[in-house]
This record gives sequence, structure tokens and C-alpha cells, in this order.
Amino acid sequence: MPEDTQTLIQMSVLLPAGLVALLILYKRGCLSAQSLENRRIKQTGLLGVDLLIGLLLLVFGMLLVSVVVGVLQTDPENARQLAAMQLVIQICTFGPLIAFVIARLYHTDHRLGDLGLSLHEPTHWKTGLWATLLGIPVLLAISSLVALATNLMGIQTPEIAHKMLVTISQTKDVVTLILLLTSAIIFAPMLEEFIFRGFLHQAIRDVISVDTPWLNITLCSAIFAGIHISAAQWQTLPALFILGGILGWMYEKTASLWPCIILHACFNSLNIAIVLFLM
Repeated sequence: MPEDTQTLIQMSVLLPAGLVALLILYKRGCLSAQSLENRRIKQTGLLGVDLLIGLLLLVFGMLLVSVVVGVLQTDPENARQLAAMQLVIQICTFGPLIAFVIARLYHTDHRLGDLGLSLHEPTHWKTGLWATLLGIPVLLAISSLVALATNLMGIQTPEIAHKMLVTISQTKDVVTLILLLTSAIIFAPMLEEFIFRGFLHQAIRDVISVDTPWLNITLCSAIFAGIHISAAQWQTLPALFILGGILGWMYEKTASLWPCIILHACFNSLNIAIVLFLM
């Protein structure tokens, strides 16, 4: 799609939609400091040392990825191998930390339900759907504003700002596409929400205070955005930070990971759909 057409869509559709969504969120009181006063609070007994170990394991997972990629030596021209490697990378990056969190929970007589993965409690699907309908227009509007601002400053904006989206736009192999979609729509939302909301957000809250939800959300959002630096262009970081904030707000409000997973999966799905449409 020509760049002028993309700019026209951004100005005439995405920005007004984002403003309308913000107005609705404001009217519903979601943007006020009081919106998190009457929230469910679950604590897992995680300590400062658990947070430190978890962050170290996250770094270890990233180093493990380098080793695994070097050992497997995939063919850079083989799209199917690269797509399968994406799943391996996700498992290696987050696997050690997930194993530690599960072991730590059960050692302290807690369960996955305490992180928000219970199937026996209200999972707040309605909240997840509302957040998707109202949050995604805001995120797209922010991305559009950043793109327009960088263009006005004479900075070239990449047409596709995430490495996986670039691969998806270029592949014509069905199996490769299925592997990439599985990685982006299933693995990424579930693994990342378990790590960033289920563990990191919960650990920050347990270590700092349950009485500082906005500080906890901000810290976790910054880490969430920062972890994507290697895979995404810097222009996407503001939207990723806001996405982390919305996900953190939902987690604080509902004490459930399921709404966060829904929004995360829908956000990734929409980005993929936009890329396929533009291509």
C-alpha cells in the first residue's frame, strides 16, 4: 500500500478511533487513580530474592538462546526452520523462569491460581473483551502518532517494525505461516503474560507494596517494553509501554491473567492482519 494511503488511514481512522476510545475509558473512570481501589488482591509470598533470581533466569534464558541457535545452526534461507526456531527461542527464553516460578509456588503452598490462572474462578472474559475493543484503538493511535512524528522529523520509519511480522509478510509456505502464527498468537501471549504479569508484576507488588498499584504497573510496563528492544524497532516502544500499562491495570483489577492473555493475543493478531493487508 502506498505510504500516502497509509498516512491517510492513520489520520482519518486510527487517530479519531483512539480519541473516542480514550473518551470512553475516561467516562468509565478507568483512567482515574481511584479505579483500582476496590480490586482483588492475591499475594504469592514471593520475596525480593525470588524477584532477583527470576530476573537472572530471564537473562540466563536469553544467553541459552544464543547457545541453542549456535548449536542447531538453522539455514537462514529456510523459512520453515526459522519459524520453528522462533518457538524454540520462546521456550528457551522463558522456560527456566517458568519452571522456577512453578516450583517456588508449590514449595510455599501456593498454586497457579494465585498468579491468576485459575479455571475455577471468574476469569473476567468481559473485561478482556472490553479492554481489547477500547485498548487496541488507543495503541494503534499512539503508534500512528509516533510514526507521523518521526516522519516529520525526517527519520525513516520502517514499514514493518517487528522482525516476526517481517517474516510473516514474506512467507508463502503454509506450514511456516502456521508455526509463526502459533508463536505470535498462542505462545507469546501465554508465556509473556505468565512472566510479566503473573510473576514479575506479582513479585514487584509483593516486594514493594500492594498499596502502590500504579508504580508497580509502571515498573513492569517499562521492563515489558524494554525486553522487546531486540525484536522491534524503537518506534514501537511507546505503544508497547502503554500496552504493558493496560495489561497491568487489568491484572490489578481482576487478579486474573486470562483477560491479559486475550488482549495480548488480539493485539498480536490485529498487527498480523494489518501487515498481511498492507502487503
